[in-house]
Amino acid sequence: MKQRRQNYTSKWADTPCHGSVEFSVLGAVLASILPNSGTQGTNLTGVIITGFNTHLQSGATQFSFGSGINVGNVNVTSPTSATVNIAVTPSAPVGPQTVTATTGSEVATLTNAFTVVATTPYIFSVTPNSGQQGTSSLTVNITGVNTNFQAGALSATFESNVTVNSVSVNSTSRLANPGCMTSLVCI
Repeated sequence: MKQRRQNYTSKWADTPCHGSVEFSVLGAVLASILPNSGTQGTNLTGVIITGFNTHLQSGATQFSFGSGINVGNVNVTSPTSATVNIAVTPSAPVGPQTVTATTGSEVATLTNAFTVVATTPYIFSVTPNSGQQGTSSLTVNITGVNTNFQAGALSATFESNVTVNSVSVNSTSRLANPGCMTSLVCI
């Protein structure tokens, strides 16, 4: 922040006043983000970004919402305002994120401007999602979101007539069997 000293003289004839005043000149900053939160695994359209002393430009300004948040369509509506579409990935870290707008050498930020909210745990993918009847060994990758898979405390159940041979945990969100490839379950 720059400090300036400005001398002024009163323009009122009957009120002689001489002196100085100090004031701060702010650089470009982001003032608000609306909405200011999103849940893991969701897409938000029309997120409004408002700046102060910014020079946002269509096609020139790049926006960042932090790790795990992808910025899509950007619509700059004025030098101090834009709307963006964002995708909060299922793996986006939970908690506050800093939002940044970069136009050339101008970098405007707002710390803790957007908060990623944890989603309810769910199975994100099962690959493959089908198998040939009579197959004696099939490797199945099961990936969960916001899960807490724990070795020894987890079982896998499929439709009737499917036997699960073994289950291993590769991470808190993936299941694995040590005899299979990383992040896989053998059934």
